Amino acid sequence: LSAADWRALVHPDDLCKVEAHTAACLSNETDAYFVEYRIRHRDGHWIWLQSRGGISSRDPDGRPAILSGIQIDITRQKATEADLILYAAAITAASDGITITDADGLILTTNPATARMLGYRDSCALIGRSWTEFFSPDAVATLRHHVRKTLHPNGTWTGPTKALRADKTISEQELSLTKLPDGRIVCISRDVSARNALERDRLELSESVNRAHRQEIVNLLAAGLTHDLSNLVTLISHLSDPMLKGFAQDKPAVMEEIHSAARQMVSLLDPIRQLGRRQPVRQDTDLGALLSEAAGILHLGAPIDLVLRTDLPGDPIIAHVDPMELMQVLLNLGLNARDALGDGPQQIDLTLSLASALPPEATLETGVIPDAPFALFTIRDTGHGIPPDQRAQIWEPFFTTKKLRGTGLGLFVVADIVRSAGGAIALTTQSGKGTSFFIAWPLSARPLVPAVA
Repeated sequence: LSAADWRALVHPDDLCKVEAHTAACLSNETDAYFVEYRIRHRDGHWIWLQSRGGISSRDPDGRPAILSGIQIDITRQKATEADLILYAAAITAASDGITITDADGLILTTNPATARMLGYRDSCALIGRSWTEFFSPDAVATLRHHVRKTLHPNGTWTGPTKALRADKTISEQELSLTKLPDGRIVCISRDVSARNALERDRLELSESVNRAHRQEIVNLLAAGLTHDLSNLVTLISHLSDPMLKGFAQDKPAVMEEIHSAARQMVSLLDPIRQLGRRQPVRQDTDLGALLSEAAGILHLGAPIDLVLRTDLPGDPIIAHVDPMELMQVLLNLGLNARDALGDGPQQIDLTLSLASALPPEATLETGVIPDAPFALFTIRDTGHGIPPDQRAQIWEPFFTTKKLRGTGLGLFVVADIVRSAGGAIALTTQSGKGTSFFIAWPLSARPLVPAVA
């Protein structure tokens, strides 16, 4: 190559730098040169060269005669350096904390996100210190246990922990630890304090909504019981009237009647008292027995001319459920049916069966139809039906037609419970002929879908 050919191959951005280094040698400003530059390969792509040399021969008057040196292809090295720069920039910009410790647990390097999580101004405040300084004694003991039991044998461990910030407050974190062959440990941490706080708030809100709904059911049942309890109290008051002193002492049958009335009052109150206690425990439950219990509660305080029929399958249907949640669904739909009835003789049918599909006339309202076979609850009334202008609103929170007696949370919570269990709700309604709700409840084991608070 001639000098002109060589210059034509050098990358335009690097040509001035290369010529400056060689010119310094040729002008005797320096004895040697060292420069890295890009040059076009015969195939057309750019490669990196590292050039090192100097004046190897001079003429008698001392002027440079020969400039010689070596060229090394450092293209792969430059690519590696570029990757390292990119990785370093990514680590620095990452929102997750990234820390590397030596085999003894001393922090070798960490990124700004880790310092921010722990409340320090920069990463330098953490380097050279033991990781144990940034966790409570309990958290340190737990992490050491996991490191010994999982990280050392398997090379990785992931789990939650609680770190100590600089101001001694707690930072809830998720850690991912990876052990390198030389014993160093790479720790990736994520601050989940805000996310966990939001989840706790969501669960608290969900439970508050459920409590309000259960209280509404209790209030509605209690209102219906007022008449029955008043009659019993009047009877006991009459039979125990002090003006009739001695009247009942020689009449055991009267005393027995008083005692029976008192026990009947207690038995009326017991289902409501149990309903108010929330103990969410999933267990194998006879769905038919649960539906019968719900029907018994719906009988309390119901109009005397109401016919409430229960139709159960010949063989028990067993499912792993939270009985109180399912009872909440059945009672809400049953009470809604009771409220929808008009004057005169009316009827509510509570039915349970095994099914592989919803009735063809039913419209799916919410949820996903479970795998067949599933349990199908039907709550059918002979009331007024749902007006068309209210059909789209019944699942919305705080929508109610019960005025001051309702919270508007009933069907909203019912839909949430059924969806969370992996089931579906459908209905049919006709003006003047009543409404039928269909609850498709899964019997096969399946992951629970997230509840919507």
